[in-house]
Amino acid sequence: MSNLNLSDSYKIMRDGAVLTGKNYILEHPTVKVLVLGISGGIDSALTAALAREVCDLTNTKLFGCYLDIEGNKPDEAVRAASICAEYCDMFEATDLTDIFLKTMAAMDHSLFHKYTTNPGECTIDDRIRAGNIKARLRMIYLYDKANKYNGMVLSTDNLTERNLGFWTLNGDVGDFGFLQELWKTEVYGLSELIGTESVMACVNAIPTDGLGITDSDIDQLLPDWTVKMSSDWKPSPKDCRDAYRLVDDILIDYVTKQYTYNKNHPVVARHKASKFKREVPISIKRDFLLWVHNSYDPEMDK
Repeated sequence: MSNLNLSDSYKIMRDGAVLTGKNYILEHPTVKVLVLGISGGIDSALTAALAREVCDLTNTKLFGCYLDIEGNKPDEAVRAASICAEYCDMFEATDLTDIFLKTMAAMDHSLFHKYTTNPGECTIDDRIRAGNIKARLRMIYLYDKANKYNGMVLSTDNLTERNLGFWTLNGDVGDFGFLQELWKTEVYGLSELIGTESVMACVNAIPTDGLGITDSDIDQLLPDWTVKMSSDWKPSPKDCRDAYRLVDDILIDYVTKQYTYNKNHPVVARHKASKFKREVPISIKRDFLLWVHNSYDPEMDK
């Protein structure tokens, strides 16, 4: 098992990410463009900064896409545009709201009706379903661009999200990830090392899932974080960063079997419940299929 403890060796992380990305592109010369969905959040901002260095070393292009769907916040679009202006060779901003609503209506008209006419009645499960549709539509868009430009899609998820199941299957993970082995706390630290104005604007923003499910990540990941606050309290960027540090500490404690925290903590429970997401796709091995075929007796089920 690799070292899962938090590290502050951010320059080493940066150099390792860029070197690995460069070597991968050189080994796969058919890749001409790196396609990146840029949300205006810290993960895609850091990915853009690292990808820019790789592109400069390999004569490839970085294509940034901001894919707006209802529920996105205006400040996210502003930050995404700034990231694209600083790091991308090509940039495209597209509103997918119409196709999202039509897709949802075609799949489940009752959900569509509630979502569009009585959104206050939507449960968290309803909002998650809608969010999953958004994420998968965005990935269709990004992969179409990658196909058009002989490119590959960059992932923006991190190790914290992976361990929490805080991503959409077939809706977030791309072909190559710079951050997938970094905890969110390390994403913050590495972003501060990069330190450009556009990246720091994302560091100092409230992190969201970009799907409109809740106002901030911590509303989902640490729902009891606000229990002691007033009813109208809103988390600050520092609150969110502190919350993510706590989440990382709890996850690391559990996966390294230290068990300092309660094994029934909501963060641990979420980690356990999302185990299946980290294991898919599940493929039955050929040897087992043949073994079952040769030894299974249907008469035993009677």
